[in-house]
Amino acid sequence: GTVAVRQLKGSHYESHVVTLGGKLTRLDLHVDLAEPGAECNLRGVYHVTGSDHADHHLRVDHSAPHGTSRQEYRGLLDERGTAVFDGQAIVHRTGGGAEAHQSNRNLLLSETANVYTKPHLEIDHDDVVASHGATVGALQEDQVFYLRTRGIAESTARAMLTFAFAQAILDELPSAAARDELSDELRKRLPAGASLAAGGLNTDGLEGE
Repeated sequence: GTVAVRQLKGSHYESHVVTLGGKLTRLDLHVDLAEPGAECNLRGVYHVTGSDHADHHLRVDHSAPHGTSRQEYRGLLDERGTAVFDGQAIVHRTGGGAEAHQSNRNLLLSETANVYTKPHLEIDHDDVVASHGATVGALQEDQVFYLRTRGIAESTARAMLTFAFAQAILDELPSAAARDELSDELRKRLPAGASLAAGGLNTDGLEGE
């Protein structure tokens, strides 16, 4: 699928993408901050397992002055699942006073999962505030140990931390009904995730790295 957005003066655009499985999926999202003072927030979370593959390609063009863009995507990858995050923020000569931020964080739940991440900036103006970064890693064992010392089974502890990692994005969904539905669906997909729903465990404040 492709989504193309052209923003006019002072406009605000929010994108929330949740990708839960799919043999082969791809989203191309292109946002043009075409007039001064436009702002966009692009958030997403994806979970792939089995032999699923998910592509997310984002491009934001800062074509006019004083535009602001934020890209924040998080991924959970299990079994032989693969994913691609390709995020661009392009500040043109006409885009002075821009603020552009990119973040892609990924949690590998197996040794056979793969992610290819490439957040990058192209800047053609001196007056810019920008940042970009990507992380790929596993759960922090000290956090797992902390939960186990509280009497929580290891499988449940790992499910809690994994869910909390994704929940940071799901919490930003504007619809409470959508948040609940997608949170339940993600829990069902996680190893030992059913124990979270059954036990009513609170994952607030917990996050894997």
